[in-house]
Amino acid sequence: MSDGSLTPTSDRTVTESPAPAASRAPVSMLAQANALSAQVSALAANLESYITAEREANAARQRYGAEVKNMSGVLTATEQRLDTFETMHTTFVNSFSETVKESLGVLGERIVEMDKQDQKHHGGKARSPVIVPHQSSSNSVLVY
Repeated sequence: MSDGSLTPTSDRTVTESPAPAASRAPVSMLAQANALSAQVSALAANLESYITAEREANAARQRYGAEVKNMSGVLTATEQRLDTFETMHTTFVNSFSETVKESLGVLGERIVEMDKQDQKHHGGKARSPVIVPHQSSSNSVLVY
């Protein structure tokens, strides 16, 4: 009687029979699990890379935002200085213009007075001015 075990006989050799489909399923599931695990690892690495990039972008936004605010402040201060300069320039030009007008008026009065005195000394005749080239420049000088 047989106890259910395989025993080789002299006329037969024992060969392994192919594993049934049910016994191959765990190997296939293990391969799928490994593939899914690799995909999850890749996704986790991508997510970590994205998070790092996002943190760097936020830090840059904050840094550049602060720089933009600083530059805005510098620009505002520069505009204020320019306004102050324009006001000072306008005041100077107006004051200088008035001073020149007054000086020319005084100079004109002196010229008229000198003409009158010159006429007295020369018998009532005014002398004609003569244009003489100036020696140290290309300008000419009006001489009486």
